Amino acid sequence: MQQPRARVLLQWGGVGAILASVTFLFTLIYVFVILASVGLTEAMLDAPEQLLPWVADHANAYAGLYWIFLCSVVVLLPAPLALDEWVKMRNPALARIALTAGLIGITLGVIGPLVNVGATGLLARAYVTPNAADPATLTLLSAIVGEIGLLLRLISDLFLGIWLGVAGLLLINGPDRARWFGWYSIVTALLIAFVVVGKALTLFDLEPVLGLFLAIAYGWLGVILLRARRQLPVLEPITA
Repeated sequence: MQQPRARVLLQWGGVGAILASVTFLFTLIYVFVILASVGLTEAMLDAPEQLLPWVADHANAYAGLYWIFLCSVVVLLPAPLALDEWVKMRNPALARIALTAGLIGITLGVIGPLVNVGATGLLARAYVTPNAADPATLTLLSAIVGEIGLLLRLISDLFLGIWLGVAGLLLINGPDRARWFGWYSIVTALLIAFVVVGKALTLFDLEPVLGLFLAIAYGWLGVILLRARRQLPVLEPITA
């Protein structure tokens, strides 16, 4: 492990993971407290004819949800790189799989909110504009956008689950205290798979529960990465 590079990655990865945890939690509060207080209900998310008029009246509040979620994903970006730098010597092949899955998951997690925030606002404005377009067409387009956003989010969650699960396998065999986080990561990865299958088949919706588990996982990971950085010996500069 190259120590200057490792120290930088571990610091940024740790800070990013903690920020992701905080913003992820705030996303849940934003949906179930702030947006709910201005009339958004869970049923409206599956009913474009109800959602579009509400979005037209609360465009900024609705867009804020996706910008906050986008921030929670973007700040997580250094975490897979930092975790890879820390565990790659244990099993380079598995570490590379985890890194690749994490970066793919974050990339898809960035695209999904941009699709929703860009398209839904336009459809909502057209929906409340007299004679602008056929309402049935707009609701259909809104449903399609919603399904695309959902699909991107679910695939993103699956890749993030692979990242956490494989990373957990690497950590449970380690000699340090991080093995408890390894077990938690594996449990979270299994929960992600369970939630994604249930959501895709419209059997149940446990995304808020999953969000809480992910927020804990990211915060815990951030603490571990920052602790690992502090444990690295500081190299003294070479003087002539």
